[in-house]
Amino acid sequence: MNYHVHKARCVFWCTLLAFAGLCFATPSVHALSQDAQSTVPKAPAITQPSGDVPDWQARLELARLLSYVKRYDESLVEYGKVLAEKPELVEAKAEMARVLMWSGRTGEAKAILDAIAPDQLSGEDRLLQADLFAMRKEYGKAESLYRELLQASPENQAIQLRLAEVLSWTKRYAESIKLYEKLVVASPNDVQLRRRYAQTLSWAGKTQDAIREFRRSLGQ
Repeated sequence: MNYHVHKARCVFWCTLLAFAGLCFATPSVHALSQDAQSTVPKAPAITQPSGDVPDWQARLELARLLSYVKRYDESLVEYGKVLAEKPELVEAKAEMARVLMWSGRTGEAKAILDAIAPDQLSGEDRLLQADLFAMRKEYGKAESLYRELLQASPENQAIQLRLAEVLSWTKRYAESIKLYEKLVVASPNDVQLRRRYAQTLSWAGKTQDAIREFRRSLGQ
């Protein structure tokens, strides 16, 4: 693989790991660069009608909060305890998979999601599954799932960006560039988006266009 393509791909996924709390319904590409704590969807209150909070629910909330402040190892311990008591709790399994991905343990995250029936996964969980496919270089599976998610949410720019990246890594530059053009129009001030677009233009041999976009990203 071309060294520059490989390097760019690594940078993209390192960024994604750092900010992987992206919500499925994210309205703009700019949200990809928000802190994970602010983008993770907040869980509903855990108090029961009686006012009592069972131990497993308190532990689940603790696991979530620990993950929001990036104390991933502690969070995973608490998720493990929740699932020891509630082994069929899909919500906890999917959340644990997300924390595993944030901590770089993509194989374990994928195994958890693969063991859950597809109809039990939320849109957000399926987006995570697609990201894991891409991170593990299973690009065909990632592309297929991104496209399926876009059918349900065609204007979701975060998913469009992920698909554009996968298309560029598989050298389908024309398709990738078409998506980038749409994204740049929607978010003209997103510097990192414009630079990814410029990289793809460069890989496609569109040198002058790439120069133009890099200059724009630098305010020139």
